[in-house]
Amino acid sequence: MIRAFARAAFYVAWVVAVVAAVNYFAFWRPFVAELRDREQPEKFDIGGVGEADPELIRLVGGFATKRKSSFINFETAKPAGTERVCAFGDSYTYGDEVKSRQDFPSQLQRLYREAGLPVEVLNFGSSWHGFHQTFLIWQRLAPRYACDVVLLGPHSFWPDRDTEFNHTDMISPYFVHARFVIEGGGLRLIEVLGADYRERFDEYWSFIPRWRYLRYDRNPPAFLLAPIPSGRSVANPFYYRSDSPEEEAKETWRLLLRDMVAAEKSIVMSQLQGEMVDFAKSLGADGLRVMSAWQEHRFPYAAPKGHFSAFANHVIAQQFFAALVPGSERVVPLLVSRSPDPLPAGDPLPLARKLSEYSVMAVEIEGREIGWFATAAPHFSRRGNGSRAGVHQTNVKSFVAITQPGESLMDAAYVQIRHPLSASSELRLRVGSGADAPVHSLGSIAPTHPNLQIGRIELSALHFAMKEELVLTSDAPAPFRRDVPLTLLVDDEPVLESSGAADDGRVVFRPVGGWVRQITTAKVPSLDVEKLPQRGVYTLRLEHPEDGPSRLPLAIWSKVRVELPGV
Repeated sequence: MIRAFARAAFYVAWVVAVVAAVNYFAFWRPFVAELRDREQPEKFDIGGVGEADPELIRLVGGFATKRKSSFINFETAKPAGTERVCAFGDSYTYGDEVKSRQDFPSQLQRLYREAGLPVEVLNFGSSWHGFHQTFLIWQRLAPRYACDVVLLGPHSFWPDRDTEFNHTDMISPYFVHARFVIEGGGLRLIEVLGADYRERFDEYWSFIPRWRYLRYDRNPPAFLLAPIPSGRSVANPFYYRSDSPEEEAKETWRLLLRDMVAAEKSIVMSQLQGEMVDFAKSLGADGLRVMSAWQEHRFPYAAPKGHFSAFANHVIAQQFFAALVPGSERVVPLLVSRSPDPLPAGDPLPLARKLSEYSVMAVEIEGREIGWFATAAPHFSRRGNGSRAGVHQTNVKSFVAITQPGESLMDAAYVQIRHPLSASSELRLRVGSGADAPVHSLGSIAPTHPNLQIGRIELSALHFAMKEELVLTSDAPAPFRRDVPLTLLVDDEPVLESSGAADDGRVVFRPVGGWVRQITTAKVPSLDVEKLPQRGVYTLRLEHPEDGPSRLPLAIWSKVRVELPGV
């Protein structure tokens, strides 16, 4: 009996060893080798950033400080008679995708200056930080700067960032940071291993996982990640909790916010997520004022990768200013382009050229360039690219703008087409696959301008969602809802495809061999909306070496005044 048990144990150990060896050599080693070359730091030593010492940088994983509003550009000693407002958060606070001085803390500073108020606004935000990292910065760095008011938001709470040591989906494998875990009704800070970035990488992505990562990281260990095909995921079976990331993260946020409120005289929280607004209000904490962050996804308020444009940051600054300064204006002007009014003619295009032949495709307002066609994606760090060159020297010959009825071309989904459009071009739906699959016509594609290879079609049931997806809603015609493969074609070219209807009746289409494009706001000089006329035209500027520049109207814009949410 003992001998049989020993043989069985030896066999199991042998099988485990063989599986581990295959995993190590066939999967883990090439997996980690590829990660090692991905987004390497400029230097592996971890140094301080201004008053943020190396120990804090090790805890939070990194710090972005290139904005003029960054705390590193201020003395720690507060000037006499001056109040300090300190803004904390992630990339929305820091000011990703805009020029320096166009982040909302800089624009808030400008509002204080114009009002003649002796206030300094310091930016402690940093790209890709979660609230645990924000708390550590508030706790260990901000006290040196004597903050009078703390601003949180407008986007600070992400469950994955506060339940994982590396929350970048392996995009930035060196970005490893500390996190808090729940223990005995309180919180315990779990730090990461390694003195520099190289050591931290090796410790985190080790084949034999370190106990703190195995136990306290919702990411599975590297030996489980390595064999998994790209695009798939698996939970960490060794994780210390069985609840959801959202439930765990909210409990840590509740405890951290409790400590923050107990130490601060005034905290103003602005959040884009309605559920976080309700969560913060439910804490019933004195000194914590909470409001829904203003948001608008239409042009010109979105940047290519999904952050706020300079226009949107100005509105966020106005909202905070109204919450902080009694008697200040909460009604502000916004630009909208939903008008169905007839457009002016614009410059005639001499020839019907392919879009790929134009070296510039830029959007202007009042003669100033403010936007371009950018690839759309829900994950801002992977795509969301664009430039004034548009699709120059690509295989894209034309666009089809898909809109809701009456919707502006500024907010359309631009599907890329590899063939020129014609007077008979139409959008079609193929239901099923194979040569016998029925094809339904969804309508003719109307030209937007003579000789311009941009057509337009209106579909009431199709809307642009998740930045890269076109979604058919439940009020769509019956063929759209069948649980079979669906393909949208422009003429005979497949451009969008879906595997079929979801349980809720929606059908999500994704591009075939390319990206959907949208018009987004570029990094441009600030433009004061108050000084613009009441109405105007967004124009498309096209440049070709033989034709010269041409300007074509895309949409009528107008100013409307709206009241911003308050605390």
